[in-house]
Amino acid sequence: MTHSARHSPAVVLFQFGRFLIVGGLGTALQYAILFTLTVYGGVQPLLASSIGFVTSAAANYTANRRFTFRSDVDYLAGLQRFALIATGGLGLNAIVMAAGMDLVGMNYIASQIVASAVVLLWNFQANRMWTFSTSLPESPKSTRQNSP
Repeated sequence: MTHSARHSPAVVLFQFGRFLIVGGLGTALQYAILFTLTVYGGVQPLLASSIGFVTSAAANYTANRRFTFRSDVDYLAGLQRFALIATGGLGLNAIVMAAGMDLVGMNYIASQIVASAVVLLWNFQANRMWTFSTSLPESPKSTRQNSP
């Protein structure tokens, strides 16, 4: 697929649909962990949400690589990028969750719904443009040019 075809609105919309499927399954896993740990384990909601987020992020990598973006980016290089994006998403999730509960007074489920929507948009765009992009050069071995 050409560079311009990868960025056509139809392709992006198709990828976003698949991303929603994968993300929906991952979010269901995160919510199940959040609910179970909070209600039955007595874990504080922010910590329970973070545990659920990390667990679902691990499950999402391969599904997004194969199903959503059909990427042939080196597995480990993509995994490292995905981990950085997921870490950013985890921080964003925590900030939005805490702001919803502490500043706005939302209950933890409503706050998690808002956080999930914000993180969804972040994750899709960052993973599409960086994690699974084949148009990026591999990490250079050196930034200096070789001298004769």
